[in-house]
Amino acid sequence: SLRSAASDVYKRQVLTLDAKGGRQDTAGYLERLDDPDGRLDAAQAANAAEWQALPGGLSAGFTQATVWLRLTVNVDSVRTGGWMLQLGNALLDNARVYVDLPAGGWAELGDSGEDVPRRDWPVDYRSPVFEFNPATARNHVILVRLQSKNALATRLDIWPRLAFDNQSRREGLLFGLYFGFYVLLMALHALFCWFTRAPLSGLFLAYISVGVANETLSLGPVSYTHLRAHETGRN
Repeated sequence: SLRSAASDVYKRQVLTLDAKGGRQDTAGYLERLDDPDGRLDAAQAANAAEWQALPGGLSAGFTQATVWLRLTVNVDSVRTGGWMLQLGNALLDNARVYVDLPAGGWAELGDSGEDVPRRDWPVDYRSPVFEFNPATARNHVILVRLQSKNALATRLDIWPRLAFDNQSRREGLLFGLYFGFYVLLMALHALFCWFTRAPLSGLFLAYISVGVANETLSLGPVSYTHLRAHETGRN
């Protein structure tokens, strides 16, 4: 059928990786496979016939199924440091990435997500990130296995290693400025309250302190991994 022919052409699209640029969006190059029982391994998933082309990122809603993504990339030459594969959803329960081997079979690049202790993540970052450092220049097939109790929606971006490190440093700086502003505000109000003994000033200081504490508890792990992601990315 016309729909099947269009799907076959769509599946053959290959993303050529750019080692000198910045973030590359994989929208338009991804395929999706639903695994209702979560029993497929990488080889079985790769050989399945039910793959469907995705026009954009993944948006599966709330689902009990395991969802696989497939991406074919072209590496025209081996680059020092390789690339970083970044998933945009920080609330995934489990994310695993596999890459095909020249001699056959699949190699796992890492296991990440909320079900995995953060010390065991392949890259210590706010969302799952995996290092892709190919040893040969050829077309590579990448499989991503996803599970989540939350809404299963994510995008997959690819960064050259240097660009990812630079972006991590900028994000760490912005988080430092963000919390530093609040600390300065609290210090100024604490001095004002100390010198004036004004009750309302003390209440406002308490209000700011509670707000900062709430921000720290909710964003603390995120900001922490922003600050050290570029240092621990080679774990």
